[in-house]
This record gives sequence, structure tokens and C-alpha cells, in this order.
Amino acid sequence: HGEPVKKRVTFADDTADPCSDGKEYRKRRSTVGKRRGRRARNEEESGDRPVEIPADMPPNRMALYRGLREERAVRETIH
Repeated sequence: HGEPVKKRVTFADDTADPCSDGKEYRKRRSTVGKRRGRRARNEEESGDRPVEIPADMPPNRMALYRGLREERAVRETIH
């Protein structure tokens, strides 16, 4: 088969080149984290309300949503 073709990444023309040692990027990321933490606190204050699953939902989709909820609960206990 030979050598695999190397893929090249092309960036948009308006992509910023980080020249300030990433300070602006870290500043923006820290505000995003603060917002996420605030939302998580609001959800905790409101309590864990069970999500109603429609009775006509197919069993495979019910299993998918159940797994997503369980993973989210595990992730919340870790962070």
C-alpha cells in the first residue's frame, strides 16, 4: 500500500496567531469555567429532579438516555 497520505490542516484567514504567551486565551477560558461552575451550583440548589421519559420512547433510546444521565452524575461527583 505504501506510505499513508499525511493530512494537512488549514486554518481560516482570521485565525489569531498567539503572540502574547496565551494570556488572553487563559483569561477567556477561566471565565468560561466560572460560568460553568455557577450553572452547576444553580442545578445543585434546585435539587435533583427526575427527568420524565415519555412512555412511547423506544427501549434503545431509553437505555441511551439512562446511560447519559448516569455518566453525567458520575462526572459531577468527580468535579
